[in-house]
Amino acid sequence: MTDETSSAEGETRQAPRYVPGLSAKLLLLTILFVMLAEVLVFVPSVSNFRRQWLMERLAAAQIAALAAEGETMVNRVYHLDRGFERLEEKLVRCGAAIERISA
Repeated sequence: MTDETSSAEGETRQAPRYVPGLSAKLLLLTILFVMLAEVLVFVPSVSNFRRQWLMERLAAAQIAALAAEGETMVNRVYHLDRGFERLEEKLVRCGAAIERISA
């Protein structure tokens, strides 16, 4: 199949082809770059939200373990140190016996 058409006089003409103009090309490029920018911003934002949510859940579980009866050992407390100001002082005032053991 060709883009050429024959007329009654024997001349062959090419069928008109749609070629986007400069404004259409710029519009398509703008759309492409906006979509790319949104992906580059959205993906890290979602992963950071998920990470923050998991850290909050972990901190809540560690605090719940401290509230349990008996002895509780919490490993890797940097989550608590980063998330709560003067947590040891506050827990000691509530009656907790806290001891930091360096590994």
